[in-house]
Amino acid sequence: MSSIRRSFSTQINKFSNLGKYMYIEGAANLALIVRNAILMHSLQHAKTHAANLTLIAGAAMSFTDLAFDLVLINEYLGYYCCVVLIARKGRKKRYILREWFYVVTCVKPGVDAYRVIIKEPIPVGALVSAHDEMLYHRGVEFFTECIPGCLIQAIANVNTEQITIATLSLISSILTTAFISSSTSIEKDVDKVNRIRFPNFYGFIPLDSFWRGVSACFLVYLIACWHLTAKVFACALCTVESSTLLAVYLVADLLFLMAYKLVRKDLIYWVPSKSVVFSTIAFFTARFAFKVSLDFTAVFMARHPYELGGAYFCFTMIITPFICVYFGSRYLSYVEDEEVAEALSYVLTEGEVYGGIGGLIVLQITSFLMFLFLIEDKYRSTFTSSKTGSQHVVGTFENVSNERVKIGVVNNHRSLWKVIEGDVRKWLNENLPAWLSEQPEWFDATVRRMVFDDIWWTTQKC
Repeated sequence: MSSIRRSFSTQINKFSNLGKYMYIEGAANLALIVRNAILMHSLQHAKTHAANLTLIAGAAMSFTDLAFDLVLINEYLGYYCCVVLIARKGRKKRYILREWFYVVTCVKPGVDAYRVIIKEPIPVGALVSAHDEMLYHRGVEFFTECIPGCLIQAIANVNTEQITIATLSLISSILTTAFISSSTSIEKDVDKVNRIRFPNFYGFIPLDSFWRGVSACFLVYLIACWHLTAKVFACALCTVESSTLLAVYLVADLLFLMAYKLVRKDLIYWVPSKSVVFSTIAFFTARFAFKVSLDFTAVFMARHPYELGGAYFCFTMIITPFICVYFGSRYLSYVEDEEVAEALSYVLTEGEVYGGIGGLIVLQITSFLMFLFLIEDKYRSTFTSSKTGSQHVVGTFENVSNERVKIGVVNNHRSLWKVIEGDVRKWLNENLPAWLSEQPEWFDATVRRMVFDDIWWTTQKC
């Protein structure tokens, strides 16, 4: 650019001196005209360079944004593929690859819905039914898209005084996310198979009375709404001071869960597998998903001993209001600084912060107490139970007489029932001849494969 300027200056000086040596009338004016033309050409040339640089920078930023979008999409698809791998773990590789193809082409939700509609039986080698697999995939979408979307919108709206389209969008997202969370818990509870396999856990939605059932479902939805609204509002207030503080809290909360599971010797996930890598993937995928879902929407499925447990569910419900109040108090302390308050477009008052958080907490507690009043007594203890996955499996085998429920014990990771492995083998050897001859309805191909591959073969070998 400097060389261009020097050449332009030389040409301008030549044309300026033209008026000194030429005695033609208007020669000086001609020199000024030429000088202006050269200056215009110089400016136009500079503008062209700037425009080119702007286009290049814009294209680079677009590609960068696309790269980040692809990373997020890959993360979402990665979680989706992990769920497929867990659900279809026992099937042949070509079937798993076909399911992954459905995921990558974004048609997996439609395939799952079709399988549920036609009531497809559990394929040989699959760990869960098509309905359960659909619910797990919905959970992936829930904690990778719905909750982060609500949090991002809440952060954008926390400093806005007036109700805008963005505020209405946030409300819509909260209502939709709460519906997904509550409907997942309700569908798992009313499923007949789940009520047979886990009679003391699933069945809290009363089906004998229409109005009691509808009321219980509506209260589950309200609990998710109040819990999600309070949590995203408090987290948004926290980000006003520091996004790092929120990240530290979320990571510390997750590490606390890992320490809790380690102390209780409940690290191994229930999915039956002899592969350490597969068990590790299942552990982190499931635990993280249920942890985020519980923290933000109080999803009732998380209280199962296979997941986080009733005691941890109760702890989360108790500690969440205190966390919300703490974030609110830090926000008020931070905005007391006049420079900070001037930098923000709008500052919430103490009444708005504590009134909003307090009101949501009161509504949540009231809805939860009403829900506990509606359900049967035997289900209330599941919200505070301290059973681990292993204790639940052992207790099911020792205390349940239903053979269909009892044989489900072997459909868990071997470490969960290792302490009763001898009793399980003895019981299977005593009952296998009768099952093979009578062929009860529940003794299908999946159960037979599970028994022969994991238990009966080992028994004969010994």
